[in-house]
Amino acid sequence: MVMSYRLALKTATDGMLRSIDEYRGVPAAIRMALAALVLIMAGCSFSPDEDTLIRYRATTSKSFDEALNDLEIAASEQNFVIVARHQIGQALRNNGRPDYPEVTVLHVCNIDYAGKIIDVSYDYVLHLPCRLAVYEAADEVVVEARLFPENDPDLKPIAQQINTGLKEIVRFAVD
Repeated sequence: MVMSYRLALKTATDGMLRSIDEYRGVPAAIRMALAALVLIMAGCSFSPDEDTLIRYRATTSKSFDEALNDLEIAASEQNFVIVARHQIGQALRNNGRPDYPEVTVLHVCNIDYAGKIIDVSYDYVLHLPCRLAVYEAADEVVVEARLFPENDPDLKPIAQQINTGLKEIVRFAVD
């Protein structure tokens, strides 16, 4: 059974839309592979409007365990609940890397903020929950937060509130 596929391909050079039928001299398997590749590339393209990873990072003279404990306390004081804990350093040590340093990532959620974000747009669901990390690097303990993107005008006031809270959590953990 022969299926006719009409896919529009946007070329990067001239911006024109072309039908895949223009490539009739090319074997069907190659045309299909080309169409699939174009669709995959379109899904992976970067738009200048996309947000990027923004971190708030600080170092401390505290021990790893003390900084982690203070991070948990500070998160709770900012009404964030720890919904997941990833002890990456421990997992790597358990899997044959005995000298791997401590690395723990906390997923934290303030349900009020989460609801406000989703009310504005589902586009930011993948930023939930917020992430905090504590790790040992170069003979120091680092505490950091992944900040919420502030590039959407409708979301900016909420994002700024979240980021203020996350920065306060990090500052408490390192002081």
